[in-house]
Amino acid sequence: DGDRWQPLQNNLPHAPVHWITVQEHFKDLVVGTYGRGFWILDDLTPLEQFDDNARNASVHLFTSRPAYRFREIFHREMAEGVEGENPPYGASINYLLKQPAKKIEITIEGPDGKTIRTLKAANLAGINRAWWDLRYPAINDVALRTAPAGNPHVWEEKRFVGKESRPVYYYGVGRSQSEAVMRSASGEPTIGPLVAPGTYIVKLVADGQTLTQKLTVLKDPNTSGSDADVEAATKLSLAIYSDANASVRMINQIEWTRKQLEDLQKMIKAANADKALSDSTKSLDDKALAIEDQLLQRTVAEGDLKSFRGPLQLYLKFVWLGAEVGSGGADVAGNPDFPPTQPEVDVYNLLHGQLEKAQSEFNDFYAKELPGFNDQMTKKGLQKVMLVEVK
Repeated sequence: DGDRWQPLQNNLPHAPVHWITVQEHFKDLVVGTYGRGFWILDDLTPLEQFDDNARNASVHLFTSRPAYRFREIFHREMAEGVEGENPPYGASINYLLKQPAKKIEITIEGPDGKTIRTLKAANLAGINRAWWDLRYPAINDVALRTAPAGNPHVWEEKRFVGKESRPVYYYGVGRSQSEAVMRSASGEPTIGPLVAPGTYIVKLVADGQTLTQKLTVLKDPNTSGSDADVEAATKLSLAIYSDANASVRMINQIEWTRKQLEDLQKMIKAANADKALSDSTKSLDDKALAIEDQLLQRTVAEGDLKSFRGPLQLYLKFVWLGAEVGSGGADVAGNPDFPPTQPEVDVYNLLHGQLEKAQSEFNDFYAKELPGFNDQMTKKGLQKVMLVEVK
C-alpha cells in the first residue's frame, strides 16, 4: 500500500532507477537504470505474498507461480558479452524460515500422491528458493568395478586412480549425471523425463512442520502438441526410463559379483590352488559376463568416450530411445510435445522383450548358479561370494 518502504538491493548496482515494471505472466520485476542496462529480479511472488501470516510464521511456504514446460530454442547467433543470464529452467519454490531449521526437505508429489523428486533445500534465515527442473530424477549411474579385457590397465588411468568404481563414458553420456540433473531442456540423454502438464504438490518439511502448496505445470504455449500428445510421450518416456534403470540395477549387481570373482581368480593364481577351482570360478564369471553383455557392450567398459567398435546394448539403447521420445540429448533433438511414432513404440516393445529375457537369465543366475558355486566354496572351507543386491 506504499505506507512502509524497505530497501531491496541484492546485486543491483547503485544507479538511478527510472522505471519499474512487473512482467505479467512470470511476475519478474524489471528495473530500468541509467547504467546502460536493465536488471531483472526473477519471480516476485514471495514478496507479493509477504503478508503478516508469512512474517509471523516460523516456517512459511509461498504459493508457486505456474511453471511452463518450455522447450529450449536453438539458434546460431554468437554469444554477446552483454547478454544476461537466464534463471534455472523449471519451477521456483520459495519458502521463509525465521531461523535456520535443524532438518529441511522439499519433495514433489505427482497427481497420484507418489513422490517424484526430492530437492536440495537451502537452510538460511529469510526467504529461500529452490528450483525444480520439472523432471524425474536422472537415470541411475552405472558403476563399473571390474577391469575389461580390452583395457586391463584401466584402473591405472589418472581419472580412476583410488576410485572403487567408474562410470560409463560414451558420446553424449560423458558428464557426471548429477550435473545433468540440473541441465534444462537439452544436454544429457540420461536426465529424467519431463513431467506432463498438471497439478503437483510441493511438500516442505522443516523441524517437524509439514507445509504443502499446489504447483501447476503448463504446456509450452509455443507448441502445437495437445495435452493428449504430451501424455502419450510422457507415458512411453517413463516406461523407457524404468527399463533403463532396470538395466543399470542388473549391471551394477553383476559388477559387484564379478569383482569378487576377479579378486578370487587373482588369489587362486597367487596360491597355486587347484585347477578345478580356477575353472569353476572362470565358468561362473563367464556366465555373469554373458548376461552383462546383453546390457552393456564391452568396449564401453574400456573408458573410451568415442568407442564405436561394437553395437549398443540394452542400457544405451534405452538411453538414446528415451532421448528420441523425450527431450533429447547431445545431437538428438527429442520430441516430448508430440506422441511417439509407431517405429518408436515398436522399438521399445522389442527392447523390452530383450530386457525381460536378460532379467530371466539374471534371476536364474542368482537363484541357481551363484548358490551352487557357493556350495562348492563351503565344502572347500573357502569364503563364499557375497550377494550384493542393488535396488
